[in-house]
Amino acid sequence: MPQRRDLNLDALAPMLGLFSMIEVIDGGADFLVRVFGTSLAEVSGVEITGRSVRAMPEPRSVAINLTLFNRVVETHQPLRVWRPRFLHGPQRVDRRHSEVCLILPFSENGTRVDRLLTHSDLLVEPVPNDAVIDLPITRAP
Repeated sequence: MPQRRDLNLDALAPMLGLFSMIEVIDGGADFLVRVFGTSLAEVSGVEITGRSVRAMPEPRSVAINLTLFNRVVETHQPLRVWRPRFLHGPQRVDRRHSEVCLILPFSENGTRVDRLLTHSDLLVEPVPNDAVIDLPITRAP
């Protein structure tokens, strides 16, 4: 399992606004958003850098994120899903969109997942029935 220091942020620079770095708290009891991508904050109308997942303003987001993040912590495997995204702010009240989200596990000691890196591709259409749909992860040959 890769370590946080294995990330080449220079290579990711053009997309950093769509990434978030999440710290695992107490084995997955909560998660701390260390960095919330600027593009994500702008589109969603919420800045959550430095906040816990349990303190997010949208209860549905709390439940979805806790479930997905814990799944990655428990399995040590990346996860790619199509999920609802709830937008806030004066222009975004009650607007529902969706995102394809990739969640990657990281470990400082090689065995315990202690960080997650997420990348979100924001979509205009809502996901059917506010579902969370697993998507396959394909690896380059």
